Amino acid sequence: ASASKTFERKEGVPADAQLVIEDVINELKNTYKLTYINEEVVTEQIEKFNETGEEFSHVEIANSGKPMKKGVDGYLEWTIEREAKLEEDSHGKVDFYSFSVLKNVGQGQAVATLHDPVVGEDGISVRGEPIPAPPVKPVSFQAGQGIEYEADEKKFYATVSGRIEVRGTSILCLRFFEVSGDVDFSIGNIQFDGIVRVTGSIGDNFIVSATEGVQVDGSVEAAQIESGGTVVVMGGVNCRGRGYLKAESEIRTRFLNNATVYCKGPVSVENEILNCTMYVDSVVAPAGGVAGGELVA
Repeated sequence: ASASKTFERKEGVPADAQLVIEDVINELKNTYKLTYINEEVVTEQIEKFNETGEEFSHVEIANSGKPMKKGVDGYLEWTIEREAKLEEDSHGKVDFYSFSVLKNVGQGQAVATLHDPVVGEDGISVRGEPIPAPPVKPVSFQAGQGIEYEADEKKFYATVSGRIEVRGTSILCLRFFEVSGDVDFSIGNIQFDGIVRVTGSIGDNFIVSATEGVQVDGSVEAAQIESGGTVVVMGGVNCRGRGYLKAESEIRTRFLNNATVYCKGPVSVENEILNCTMYVDSVVAPAGGVAGGELVA
């Protein structure tokens, strides 16, 4: 939409040679095919050049006044926090255990807004030719499980509490969260409204809390496990006197060592119970025994 020119004395031209304004303007029109020439600027620069011999670089000598404006593609704007980050307390210290890759959303919470594309504006070149704006692209997302879309507001809402997941162009709110591997500093503490499954183990001092159930394929060390439903630990529990298990429904595991256990339902232990403090509805340990600690059923 604009054009610039450098005024300089060409090689071999006498130092006192003068530029003719009409010749320069005709050259701009006929040779360069410029339409929107600012003749006042051209005249002013040529007069200065003729008087002082000073060369001028990149002087804007034409402008159509209508630049091309690019549009904006359609996009999805998240209204929830999706990226995990470390936070400092008032003393500048970071609690690495409180870091969590899991971000919960509540029922009825707005999770994302769909923005339509904004078409750009065509421009005009300094030669009078149209400059078409690039085409814009729409974006398409659909409401999946646990999500509804309000077309008037162009917003996605969670119909259940859970976590947000995107599969292709579908947005879902799921009540199941799986940790592929161990719960460690790469995962952080977990507090989830739903069911949590850990395919590995849970390390010392971590907290895993779920409203509907916790399943651990590996073992539980000196951690804190709380469940509004069942707790299942396939590998066994060894809290070394520093962790506990709490469940509203049922607890099942291979062994219990040096743990504190609270359960409103039955506790089933495949092997032994050693040095545990247990306040439970009942205990089933057909293949093992109970040694040390305290058991109240």
